[in-house]
Amino acid sequence: MLSDARIRPLVKLLYVAVVLILYNQITEILAGFGQNPVDPGSAEWRLRLFGVLATRAGWIVVADALLFAAVIRLDDRRGLRVLGWFNLVLGLAAAGCVAFLAHDGLVLRNSVPGQVIGLAVLRSGVPLALVMVIALYSGWGSIRKSRKPDWGGRNRPTTPLFTDTVRAESPRRRVDD
Repeated sequence: MLSDARIRPLVKLLYVAVVLILYNQITEILAGFGQNPVDPGSAEWRLRLFGVLATRAGWIVVADALLFAAVIRLDDRRGLRVLGWFNLVLGLAAAGCVAFLAHDGLVLRNSVPGQVIGLAVLRSGVPLALVMVIALYSGWGSIRKSRKPDWGGRNRPTTPLFTDTVRAESPRRRVDD
């Protein structure tokens, strides 16, 4: 087993990998919209934006998982809390994207013949909805875990600070052979 001193610099390299992944994905998103005029009021433009975001969502989740691996391995509670808040914001943003996507799909449904819009909404909505669920769940869980230590089993604190009442420790049962 590698010692903590030898593995720590390697774990910190995960931060560099996350920055590289995020830089690559953000530049890809921006390059896709460099040729077209920005028109947030247009439902077609928003539908195209959500399609690009949905195709890049997988890499954002991979970068997020790498960050979680680094933060947990380095036992960084503050980093876990920051990552949790970031994930909550990301999950709420993804929820907003899914809501706008559903609205724009309903608006454009009658203007485009066939089921092209329905398939485009489904193709973009499913990855964004999965990102929403993953981000909200991991954000809420990491914020909860970063606030207090995880006490389990018999070593739970009995002070009124952590519990509403003081409880007596149960005596251990003896096993007679």
